Amino acid sequence: MLIPIQFLYETSVDSTVDNTVAELVEIWNLQILIRRLCDSLEELAKYGPSKRPDKQCIDTYQTDDHGNLNNDKVPKGPYYCMDPTGRRTGEAPEPKLAEVLLKQVNDARELTNSKQHVARGIKITPKYFKVRCVISATFLDEGS
Repeated sequence: MLIPIQFLYETSVDSTVDNTVAELVEIWNLQILIRRLCDSLEELAKYGPSKRPDKQCIDTYQTDDHGNLNNDKVPKGPYYCMDPTGRRTGEAPEPKLAEVLLKQVNDARELTNSKQHVARGIKITPKYFKVRCVISATFLDEGS
């Protein structure tokens, strides 16, 4: 579900237009970055790591360097799930690790949920995202 990017922003009358625009663009870009990371992490949890660009294809049609089909020769792990786009290996992580990744994705999606921010009256600044993302990354480091 695509949630439109919107946010409440507050600035002082002393702030210049250049500074205000720069901060708004930074907030916009941080929201887009977090959303793209969420999408990538969801795919990682489901389909595993990315393939090299020259090897990206649907596994059913994967060929070796000589053009021979090698679908039967590719060993598949216990959590294999073919990526329908052919960009990922299909070797998904263990379910516990996938669960941790998806929990972080949900937390990050909540962080960029503009409807909640507007409803609660939360004013967004670049620091709002940076502090919360650092806290999440620190929590992951401590949990391992």
